[in-house]
Amino acid sequence: VDGVVPTHIHPTEEAMVILEGEMDAILGDEVITVGVGQTVLAPPGIRHGFVNRSGAPARVLAIFPTANMERTLVD
Repeated sequence: VDGVVPTHIHPTEEAMVILEGEMDAILGDEVITVGVGQTVLAPPGIRHGFVNRSGAPARVLAIFPTANMERTLVD
């Protein structure tokens, strides 16, 4: 993350795992400082985003779980 991930919403939940750096996570009306190894869970329809105030690089792994996952078996 270089600077800001603007606040946004999704119709499904999103899990975000901090892989590198430290950021302020915006979750609804809360701002929480998070770092490596921590996970932020944004419920469906809740505004969320990130601000990297440190100037150092940061990386986030975003995971979108869904109840409608399709799976194809291959021989």
